Amino acid sequence: MKNEARLLKGYLQENKSSIRLPFVSGFPKNSCEVSVIVLSLIAKYNSVENLKIIKGFDRNDDIYHYWVSYEGELIDITIEQFGKDLTLENRAAIYKKFLSSTECYSIDDFLLSNEIYDQYEPEFKQLANIILNVRSK
Repeated sequence: MKNEARLLKGYLQENKSSIRLPFVSGFPKNSCEVSVIVLSLIAKYNSVENLKIIKGFDRNDDIYHYWVSYEGELIDITIEQFGKDLTLENRAAIYKKFLSSTECYSIDDFLLSNEIYDQYEPEFKQLANIILNVRSK
């Protein structure tokens, strides 16, 4: 999944102005949910079952952030929205901010309950397939 995440990040950076999905034009800022939706679809298409989607809330529960957990590792292609100096220590501080309250989803539960995915399902599926095709080349 790390390779797919890297490919997705590069694709979003290069094509953010032409992708018709919410928030992508400002990638990586405010694009965590959209990115996680695409990674979830890629995992689903590859029959990956142990990927978990994490939604963390700040202490006031008014700001949230999404990332995925896969085989004990965190994958977060939008973490750079919180700053460029992302040492391991700084990353830990960012996640700690969002760990006051978390929700954990399976791929299917996340996709079934996500309103953005509901509204843009064809576009998300197309983007996931683009990344899968790039990976297979």
